[in-house]
This record gives sequence, C-alpha cells and structure tokens, in this order.
Amino acid sequence: MSFAPRFSITNAIAASLTRIERARGFLEAATLSERWISAMRSRALLLEAHHTTHIEGTRLTLDDAARLLAGAELPSADPDDARELLNYRRAPDAAARPQGPGRARAVAALRQHQPSGIPPERYGRMILRHSCAILAPFLRHA
Repeated sequence: MSFAPRFSITNAIAASLTRIERARGFLEAATLSERWISAMRSRALLLEAHHTTHIEGTRLTLDDAARLLAGAELPSADPDDARELLNYRRAPDAAARPQGPGRARAVAALRQHQPSGIPPERYGRMILRHSCAILAPFLRHA
C-alpha cells in the first residue's frame, strides 16, 4: 500500500514553507555572543528580583532596582527594600556554597520553611524564588 496524499502544494504554501525554512536556517546559524547572553542574564535577574520583591511589598521602581543591582547608592530608597532586593541576588549563591559559616543553619532554615503539599521537585524551584527572605539573616554570616 503506497502513500497517496490528497493535497496539492499551492504557491502560498510553497512561499510559507520557504519563509519557515529561511527562519530555521537563520536560527541554526545564529551564534549568541557571550556579551548578549550576559546582558540577557542581567536583565532576567533584574526583572525577576524587582517583580518578586515588589510582590512582597517593596516600593522600589524598576529603575531603582537596576541602579541598586548595578552597585549604585540610592539614599532615597527604604533601606529594608534595598536590602531585600540585594539579598534576592545573593541568596542563591549563599545557599549554593559548599561550605562556610552559616551554611548548615541556612539549609536548616530553608527546610523549616518547606510548604506542605508541595512535591519536592517543585520545591527546589521555589527555594530560588523565596530564599532571599529566609536566608537574609544568614547572609551576614555566610
């Protein structure tokens, strides 16, 4: 039994397939520069840190967050808001350190805050999102 399709390739279909193939070739040939990847990582961190801490109640603007994460002083910002934003950036690094003072206490604190009813595979991702508030007291000692 041979395959006998019941359709015909029109000019519109051929043109669309050509556009798809060109786009596919472009994406396959594209190489992402380290500079671009670094910029995208920085932008992703900025947006995630700003929006996550904003949900928690900080009053920093996106511009304020960008300046704080870049290392600028922002005297007009609430010190607690600035600390929470900066801790958001530091918490995953502090939790990932293989050893060091405060690590055992920090890991114990994270385990105490594990939400009930959340499967362990999802909780790992949640730690990264919520660890800044839990780990904040330990960052001074890590």
